[in-house]
Amino acid sequence: MKAMVNIMAVVVLGATCVTSVLAADAAEGNDPQIQNGLKVSLSSVKEKYAPGRPVQLNSTFENLGKAEMSLTFWWNRRLRITDSQGKVVVPDKGRELPCGKGESPALLAPGKTISRSEPLVCTQPKGVEQSIGWKYKLKPGTYKIALVFEAPPTHGYSINSADNAWKGKVVSNEVTITIEE
Repeated sequence: MKAMVNIMAVVVLGATCVTSVLAADAAEGNDPQIQNGLKVSLSSVKEKYAPGRPVQLNSTFENLGKAEMSLTFWWNRRLRITDSQGKVVVPDKGRELPCGKGESPALLAPGKTISRSEPLVCTQPKGVEQSIGWKYKLKPGTYKIALVFEAPPTHGYSINSADNAWKGKVVSNEVTITIEE
């Protein structure tokens, strides 16, 4: 009888551990919006925009971890835009940013958020050969947009060398917008 109680205790303890691991994986590993303690969300001010009017997107970066993290936004983020047929919209190259102008890292404390505007344009560092910046000219139609945040970025141009610099790749939720005719 005692052996049976011990076996049941081990089974219950094992099930509890597996459930805890699965819950942790569900909270981060299986959710592309959360990676390495960082959650990224995207929203649009409106669902429909008049032609030629700026699309107003906002992002929120939330530190779900237990330590402060350093984030830089220029050139570590990009938009993934698809049209109503699911085809990726390729942007034009963004304008070059004059030399000598940089971005200071933002510190994000545990449990805190940073919200930013996400325009459909991003500058490019002057003299860099890779196409880092972008400019979208969306024609009338319906689009799905997600924000991809990656550090270090795939193009290799990085300016955040802080010890607590966040590293990884996280993809926001998709928002749907329509550019009216």
